[in-house]
Amino acid sequence: MIVLIKRLLYRISIFMKELLGLTSHVYILTHNDTDGVCSGAIALRHFKKGEIFIGRAGMVHETIKLFRAKNRILVITDLSINRQYFEEITSHLIRLKKNGWKIIWLDHHIWDPDIIEGISKIIDKLRIDTRFVGGELAYQEFGDNDEVSKKLAEIARDADMVIRDLELTRLYVNALRGCRYGIVKHMIKTLARGIFRDSKIEMCAKKGVEKTKKSREYAKNTLIEVTNSGRKFGLIDLRGKRLSGGEVANTAIELYNLDFSVVIYRNNRLSFYAKSDSGINLLTVAKKLGGGGHPTACGATLKLSLKSKILSKILGRFYYPKELKEAIRLTKELM
Repeated sequence: MIVLIKRLLYRISIFMKELLGLTSHVYILTHNDTDGVCSGAIALRHFKKGEIFIGRAGMVHETIKLFRAKNRILVITDLSINRQYFEEITSHLIRLKKNGWKIIWLDHHIWDPDIIEGISKIIDKLRIDTRFVGGELAYQEFGDNDEVSKKLAEIARDADMVIRDLELTRLYVNALRGCRYGIVKHMIKTLARGIFRDSKIEMCAKKGVEKTKKSREYAKNTLIEVTNSGRKFGLIDLRGKRLSGGEVANTAIELYNLDFSVVIYRNNRLSFYAKSDSGINLLTVAKKLGGGGHPTACGATLKLSLKSKILSKILGRFYYPKELKEAIRLTKELM
């Protein structure tokens, strides 16, 4: 209920700001991880002023459907499209273009050719390039040979490729883990000003370190399953838990010598993780479920039936919808 109220208030705030003409001419929509933060900061540094919007992976339609203003610039970075929402996203993009918007979309996830072709026909610029991370694409588009933006692009690669050699990378990963959505916009605005750390980022990073410890400990609760082909994977239920799914998943892989891990975040949301050098393509499952991402790190949002939605609202994590069971069955079958 609290989440629903927050979402409603968020929609109302956007509507009122647009109605009163209080929004910037530039809208920047980005992901909530380190790569997304760096990408958004680079774009904001280029445009100087901009409205920051945070999108969930594969769920771009949730945000752009709220935009009602005219004659704006929309920059989307580090976010892809889930096939199941392709038609809905297309309709919203067409509406925005009719209202005079200029739309630039930069992403490094794997897109299907027909989706690339469809979106390219609508917006002003679409660049999908898996050779780079989001921050690097943002730098190539908006970097202006600026040293701060160049540094942010380096941090983005260090974070998204899970190298983590840079101290600032580790600081940002922990900060985002420690304070979740509460720190994202602050970090984007702070980094865009060329300030790489402050007391709020440091405080959130300390919380993130503690969360990492708890996440690694929780990996001991992993349920070990086996696919039809004999691959061993971990099933991790994080519903109702404020832990790092990626950290739990990767710890479980190391702890139990797993081929990959499946993390259940909500009744309709799950993600897949494997070692970057595993050679496993988990997108096979994610795309089948309408999701997307990278071969070794991807996810999907499941379409629940009305019954499953109602029971999920009432029972929450104590209810295991049939769609979730089917997703696990499909994982065993395809992997």
